[in-house]
Amino acid sequence: MEIKWIQLKTAFFEDDKTDFIMNLPEADSIIVIWMRILTLAGKCNAGGFILLTENIPYTMEMLAHKT
Repeated sequence: MEIKWIQLKTAFFEDDKTDFIMNLPEADSIIVIWMRILTLAGKCNAGGFILLTENIPYTMEMLAHKT
């Protein structure tokens, strides 16, 4: 089943993790990358796992090129 959307809390930017990231020098880029990874996980629809195929997970290098 193809996932067309992901769900975020309306308090996303009030969360401690997000607050920590927002105080980093490259906060905007990190938030964009985080959103891209979240949407990729949604597309994979594998319980939060990010998979290239059913049995092959993305590596850090693959994610770096994807995001």
